[in-house]
Amino acid sequence: MLPPPAAYDRPVITGPELRDARLRAGYATQAELAAALGVSLRTVTAWEADVVSPRAEARVRELLWPAPAPLSQYSDYELLSELGRRLERSRNLLTTRDLYAAQSEPQQSPRRAGRYTGGGGTD
Repeated sequence: MLPPPAAYDRPVITGPELRDARLRAGYATQAELAAALGVSLRTVTAWEADVVSPRAEARVRELLWPAPAPLSQYSDYELLSELGRRLERSRNLLTTRDLYAAQSEPQQSPRRAGRYTGGGGTD
């Protein structure tokens, strides 16, 4: 019997993702994370350089990406406030990205834009 389709869709934890999650979870060093997981420092270092081994992936996910609290414990006001905060943050991020994109686009010179008509010719 084949495993459920969700097993195929599960993404692998990459090294950069692990490092970011480790720092967000409050583990400042690889040694702290290694101690919390019960593995060696060398193992965590190898994971952050490549990908987390499939055997340890469940433990890593459980520690660094805990299951969220059920939404039923929050009031409607708290949920709507959080949604509003996240929407505003997303708008700000998009605006900031647009600004950086506009600043990083190379400006065409008049000659390249086809507006340059001057030259060495005579009338």
